[in-house]
Amino acid sequence: METAKIHKKVNTLIQLDIDAVHAYEQAIQNIGIEEIRSRLTEYKDDHQRHVSELSSYVQSNGGGLPEFSPDFKGFLIQGFTALRSSTGTVGALKAMMMNEKLTNKKYSEATEWDIPSEAMSIIQKNYSDEQRHLEFVQQRLQELEPEETEISAWYQEVADHIKKNPVAYSIAAGVGIGALIWYLAREKEQQF
Repeated sequence: METAKIHKKVNTLIQLDIDAVHAYEQAIQNIGIEEIRSRLTEYKDDHQRHVSELSSYVQSNGGGLPEFSPDFKGFLIQGFTALRSSTGTVGALKAMMMNEKLTNKKYSEATEWDIPSEAMSIIQKNYSDEQRHLEFVQQRLQELEPEETEISAWYQEVADHIKKNPVAYSIAAGVGIGALIWYLAREKEQQF
């Protein structure tokens, strides 16, 4: 493969990692569990290292580099991550799981490229990092999902109560959902 084509392909991975850095910055802001926030900060640093190492390879072989800013796809990923992360730790992890699946897919494809061994060595090492990132995110989500299931069940109970109870409906419509939750919690305490 000619050098310009190799640089173009490697630059797609550099851009992917640039986009990942920005997505991690969005997610980290909304992580409420210190251990997870710390680990995601490490992963953001891994992506920055990927950018640096791949950039060094391209530059040392006479190639140009993308700017360190999200491209169009990166802006979409960053926006999705910000929106999803605004719901808290589980939302942030779900956003990062989607992002890491994309990154793993692209790095997996890159391991099949016909490129010099120096570049391939960097790509394989980065791919190993990506697999580790995805494994951690998936594991933590599995551990946290029961909490989300309980919360979802609670909101479903609230919705069912609104449908069946005219007082609850009036409270929700007139005063707001916060007052309704207070009312239902008070009602639940009286049942016991």
